[in-house]
Amino acid sequence: MIYCNGDSFTQGTELYDHIFHKDVHPGFRLPKDIFNIELRDALVKKHHFAIRKKVNTIAENAFIQNEEMKRAWPAKLEKLLNIPVMNGGKAGASMDSICNSTITDIINLKSNSEPIHLAIIQVTAIDRFDISINDHTISIMPSWLDNLSTIAYEYAKIRIENETLTSMYKNWLFNLIHLIDFFKTNDIPYLLIKSMPYFEPVGKHDELKNIESYLNLTFDFNMFDICTKLSTDVNAFCPGGHYAEAVHDGLAKEIAKIYEVSIRH
Repeated sequence: MIYCNGDSFTQGTELYDHIFHKDVHPGFRLPKDIFNIELRDALVKKHHFAIRKKVNTIAENAFIQNEEMKRAWPAKLEKLLNIPVMNGGKAGASMDSICNSTITDIINLKSNSEPIHLAIIQVTAIDRFDISINDHTISIMPSWLDNLSTIAYEYAKIRIENETLTSMYKNWLFNLIHLIDFFKTNDIPYLLIKSMPYFEPVGKHDELKNIESYLNLTFDFNMFDICTKLSTDVNAFCPGGHYAEAVHDGLAKEIAKIYEVSIRH
């Protein structure tokens, strides 16, 4: 089995919107428009009001998520390699959540004698974090505060007001250290994916330089690089800012090549 985890880019967010919401879907950006900030912002705004603010039933949301995951790169990888691939990705996930759920999932899989041939982690932005409300854990994105319950809002607001770029980055680094050390301890090969050119302040915090050196972070794939190599007439970005299906195709093919050369053989 191959185990995958990440945020909305792993889950496949937006990959079914042009079908389910076809009457109001604002359209895609082509590769030539990747750096067109005005068009990007206009499409994000249209997507927000036409799709994101639309209230779907629980059943509809579950159906949409299932269809998204069928089109995301882990499902495409499963078809290419003809082996089971588990997708633990969740929209809005923090590195706290990705780290905790990955370790929990793999321990549970190993307890059921399920061999893990490869783990693939798609990192998320450094400003996300988890909070616990009783036994329920919530991944927090600063831009989503208004959607939280009163208790969660107050808890998250205090945390955000007292966080700094250094503290957020340190937490992000330690989550990756936990994951990588866990993979090494359990002899699980792993790959790391960067989704976007997120602002990672490498080398800008002297107090963290030894931690950075210990981690020696490198990424095996960057979805943005795959996006820039698409043909000019292929959909590159969904209107809400996620990659279109062609980028997921490209990433799955690149991972499959690595697996065939370095792991299967």
